[in-house]
Amino acid sequence: MTFYLVLTFILAIWNPVTDCGCFGDALILTNWQTFYKNVILYVPALIVFLQRGRFKPPYKCTTEWGLIAFYALVGVWFSVYNYRNLPILDFRPYKTGTYLLKK
Repeated sequence: MTFYLVLTFILAIWNPVTDCGCFGDALILTNWQTFYKNVILYVPALIVFLQRGRFKPPYKCTTEWGLIAFYALVGVWFSVYNYRNLPILDFRPYKTGTYLLKK
């Protein structure tokens, strides 16, 4: 995260590209907005990293791995479903129902 924080700061200063492309067409952020987003996410991540020894796992190890496997399978299923069908949330510029002459 530190690397990307520095990288987005450099990109914000020199502005070689106008959009980071992180979220595709769903959310368009400028380089400065991306940098501020990374700063906001960096602070709690740094707190968690520095306090990592004080955290106790809420579940048993087998339960945690089961949850990880479940959410990984849901993520893979969702990706494959959207790849094979029309996306559930379509942020493409020429999605179904768009009047092309206006675009």
